[in-house]
Amino acid sequence: MKTALFLILQFTFLITNAQKTIYLCNLSFEGFPQEEVLPNCWESAATKENAQPDTQPSGQFEIYNQPFHGNTYLSMVTQSDGTVESIGQELSSPLLPKTCYLFGVYLARSVTYKAFSPITDEVVSFKNPVQLEIWGGHPDLRKRELLGKTEAIVNTNWLEYQFKIEPKHEWDYIELRANFLDDAEDNYFGNVLLDYASHLSPMGCQEAAGELEYAKISTKPVVKEEDFDAKLIALNEAYQEQLRLESFYNIIEGRASLSESFEKLKFVAFSDKLTTEANESVLNIAQYMSFSRSKLVFVLVKGEDEMSENRIGTLTKSLLEAGMNNNQFSIKQVKASDLQRKWFSKNMYWWVRFDKRRK
Repeated sequence: MKTALFLILQFTFLITNAQKTIYLCNLSFEGFPQEEVLPNCWESAATKENAQPDTQPSGQFEIYNQPFHGNTYLSMVTQSDGTVESIGQELSSPLLPKTCYLFGVYLARSVTYKAFSPITDEVVSFKNPVQLEIWGGHPDLRKRELLGKTEAIVNTNWLEYQFKIEPKHEWDYIELRANFLDDAEDNYFGNVLLDYASHLSPMGCQEAAGELEYAKISTKPVVKEEDFDAKLIALNEAYQEQLRLESFYNIIEGRASLSESFEKLKFVAFSDKLTTEANESVLNIAQYMSFSRSKLVFVLVKGEDEMSENRIGTLTKSLLEAGMNNNQFSIKQVKASDLQRKWFSKNMYWWVRFDKRRK
């Protein structure tokens, strides 16, 4: 009798456990908007070092999509050398075999996406559509199982994609991976944007998930380029409240306020010495860059003479003394091609922009 009761209780426990919702952390991909910086709770699940997704909108790569939910979203790319980007996190409880789950996430494609590629050693377009794959695995990523995938993500407004997941094995880790289309003849540069995922909810294995293409359509338009600076500043202002709780809040206050430091980056008149305000700005810039994986590009817009060379030398020395290294910045004289670029900040001496740091 006791044995029978034990088996009944064990069976009840297994059934109840199998029907539990599996919770994910940070469904809306909220984080500090910055290239190669991941949203809280998520980590890179890629095997290559140069496959680090970005938290958007960062003000880079000519991506102007608004978030579907919250303040930020994620972007992932594929590259022509076969590199693909992916993110993952450990699950609150494992995915169980012979159990079905419903998972959803909002996806879009950025119609413009321009970034430096270490493969071609130049700025290239990542505008091509890719597919998103859902993988189950373990945190060491040695074993994985493909649980679902989309077709080509061609939509530029947010659409909810739903997946019916039925694992063959038990997994305690989920990975979301951008990948080349199944029918692609060769590897290529492409992108996908992700926002507002769902928890993994148990569902009957006989039930069908929603239509993969068009479950819900976002009414949020893509931000116009001329309005983007104001959107980015407002985003950073909203983020200051959240970052106040983090230990590095007093060091960085967001990219929008960082422009003030660049504005003050000036020299004493007719001299190659930085002003007192400029020296303070160098410290602020170095502190910000200690948390950034970007590279700063400074262009001196004054003429090519001995004074100009000395000023480049002064700023180089000041940045190095403030704790930066040579991989975090470059300083050069202005060229004709620089007139066609977009710059984060400009003053009478310097034009400054962020670039992707080479691995």
